[in-house]
Amino acid sequence: MGVTRVLTKAGTREPKNGRINATMRLKTFTAATTADAMQMIRRELGDDAIIVSSRRDADGPGARVVAAVEEAGDSPTATPTLVPFKPASTRVLDVVRQALIGHGAPAPLIEMLANAAAAFSTADPILALAGALDGALAFAPLSAEKQPGTVMLVGAPGAGKTVTAAKLAHRAFAAGRSVGVISTDHVRAGGVEQLAAFTRILGIDLEVAPTPEKLAAAVARLSHRDALIIDAAQANPFDSNQTQFLAEMVAAAGAQPLLVLAAGGDHAEAIDQARVFRALGARAAIVTRLDATRRLGGVLAVAREAPLALAGVGDSPHVATGLSAINPVSLARRLMPRGSQAAPRDLDQDHAEQLQRSLRRSQGQPRRRAGAAS
Repeated sequence: MGVTRVLTKAGTREPKNGRINATMRLKTFTAATTADAMQMIRRELGDDAIIVSSRRDADGPGARVVAAVEEAGDSPTATPTLVPFKPASTRVLDVVRQALIGHGAPAPLIEMLANAAAAFSTADPILALAGALDGALAFAPLSAEKQPGTVMLVGAPGAGKTVTAAKLAHRAFAAGRSVGVISTDHVRAGGVEQLAAFTRILGIDLEVAPTPEKLAAAVARLSHRDALIIDAAQANPFDSNQTQFLAEMVAAAGAQPLLVLAAGGDHAEAIDQARVFRALGARAAIVTRLDATRRLGGVLAVAREAPLALAGVGDSPHVATGLSAINPVSLARRLMPRGSQAAPRDLDQDHAEQLQRSLRRSQGQPRRRAGAAS
């Protein structure tokens, strides 16, 4: 779930109708949808109500909205004092907006996040954006200790499911949990062999189950394990035969699928793909290839529009260290240019300067092998 935590609004709104000594009355409204909650707010508090925070559930419909309305002081002896008007921070708004434009996020999402960030009384764009992200998106971070007993990784071809399965298995193993791994990938050349190489090093059981019947049997055999990771065969989300087969595998596993999504794609295409996997039961996603992606607009769009909770990120091809937690603050740091107090820099200029520094420092060092999904 994503919950907006409003620390302090950026100033007090200018009193209407000459009201003075205005105080704010807060009330929480719960409804099936945000639109329903907004109608309740208008009926009870009127058009002058201010939306303070919102909360939505990634698992389905449901909204909780906190609204506020100004109430004038009643005391006839109170000293008339006008509440000063403090506009939202235009600098924070501009910095956040430019950063999101650089990431190629959809225009409506850019404006929503930028305006929400500007409503926080902080001069730090990262903290302001983190607050906006917390209200707009859902986060469901996986930890080695709290990782669900059975995780079934699903995704489009090339998303990095197999490497992600190895990362999850290694993390659970390193935390002292007993681990089992199942591969259903009988299509991709070398898919099972790649995962077998990882599990062999760790001494983890690996079973291959290419059909729903074999998958159900494998899950039953490994049900005593603390953690069970299933690497589903890749599925083209726009091929009905493949998605139907994946649906049968999900049912046989008896586990809620976890989408593995490669960052960097077109946001409209990414949303379409994510919605297919959500229809198959996915409610959260691990985003891969953040180490090789500069623009995360598609990730934001998927999290908001599919919608899917963000469970983790793959930011390195290394199995032992390449899976990181994600939360509003860490995501805001990835979205904002380095040096958040400075104006956003051109991404291409940043990249060129990094390459120049790396070349000066690393002459003669071997290059990392290309092509591994992270």
